[in-house]
Amino acid sequence: MPGLAAQCLPHSSSHLACCVNSFPVPIEDILKCSKSAEGNHLEHQMAVKTDALKPPHRYVPWVTVNGVHTETIEREAESNLVKLICDTYKGLKPQVCK
Repeated sequence: MPGLAAQCLPHSSSHLACCVNSFPVPIEDILKCSKSAEGNHLEHQMAVKTDALKPPHRYVPWVTVNGVHTETIEREAESNLVKLICDTYKGLKPQVCK
């Protein structure tokens, strides 16, 4: 998703559809969640995790895989996130990885 997010984030409100069209969740549900107490709580949890990164992040998005950030991981995530996840995942590979 970071590659997708990088395309959408510069103008997040006007590009919301480009991000959510990749997922089977209605855009209305995402907007409702984003304005709810639960959405605020979830965003806060992610902020706490972001602030706890070691070393600290220097920009957004800051992609980590198994707690590690490198420029190589960043480039791979931006170019093909699914491939990066499939190559890294140690469990039974889902269909998308085959």
